[in-house]
Amino acid sequence: MKFVHTTISTEKYDESVEFYREVVGLRTVHELPNKQITFLSDAEGDTRIEIIRGCPPAFSGQGISIGFGHPDPVALREELIAKGFEASDFMRPNEMTVFFYVKDPNGLWVQFINM
Repeated sequence: MKFVHTTISTEKYDESVEFYREVVGLRTVHELPNKQITFLSDAEGDTRIEIIRGCPPAFSGQGISIGFGHPDPVALREELIAKGFEASDFMRPNEMTVFFYVKDPNGLWVQFINM
């Protein structure tokens, strides 16, 4: 079995699609003509997010996070703070790992961890 995608149901559809394009770096691979559902993916097609406009009930921002690998989370954090995002402090559970979080437009914690 293969994990296929994560679905985020939201009332902030346009802001969410923009966040995952601009901040995470995913690209749109499929969008319904009525802009009710957008699938975004990395270049390899291994990481996929589905954004759905408000159905089923929108995510409330509690109890879940999603993580993305990044080659330089330290530089990315500085860049996102300069763009007005609130970022968590760095977390370093061991000497090889560093990561931080920002919230997407829905309040979902998004982690960026070194790869």
